[in-house]
Amino acid sequence: MENPAPPTPLDLVTECFLIATEKVEWMYFQLKVAGTEATKYLERVYCYELYHQMRIRWPNVPHKLTGEIDKSGNPRIRHEILNRSKPDFTIHVPGNMDDNLLVIEVKARDPVDGKVQRDLQKLSEFRRSAEYIAAYYLTYGFNEDEAVEFAANCSAIANADNTIDLSKIILFNQSSAGKRAVPIPWQNR
Repeated sequence: MENPAPPTPLDLVTECFLIATEKVEWMYFQLKVAGTEATKYLERVYCYELYHQMRIRWPNVPHKLTGEIDKSGNPRIRHEILNRSKPDFTIHVPGNMDDNLLVIEVKARDPVDGKVQRDLQKLSEFRRSAEYIAAYYLTYGFNEDEAVEFAANCSAIANADNTIDLSKIILFNQSSAGKRAVPIPWQNR
């Protein structure tokens, strides 16, 4: 029996990412609105906590986790879709465009189609022109049926936009706080 191949940096970072989603507590998942019983999904609050949870579990890889790096002026990123983009998370070796591992965009439940289209364009282009090995699209707050419907909506958006290549993006959904994000297959409409 052959020994299995050791995990790649992407394997290690992906496992870190998935464990970190599970560790996001309710107050960061859906923030309580002061003076009411209402709660609100706030993407930035969620992302800051996810970043924290990933950092405290970061694997022994040469890649670094960074958040919202403005790509304006980067001499290797000249594509109009990527100009002035600030992905929620980039996992790379800073200062070296030859070792881009993973780019992640995050969206809370019920995003506007225009923002979804822009995210999918950016993720596709980061894979194409910035040569990231992987791109993840993480949604949170959808139940299982809603996540499948969201995947179908993304497919419809991609079918109408030839700059989007869903084969280069993996969709994940975290249904509630304390649950691990799971991959959601793209759905055809």
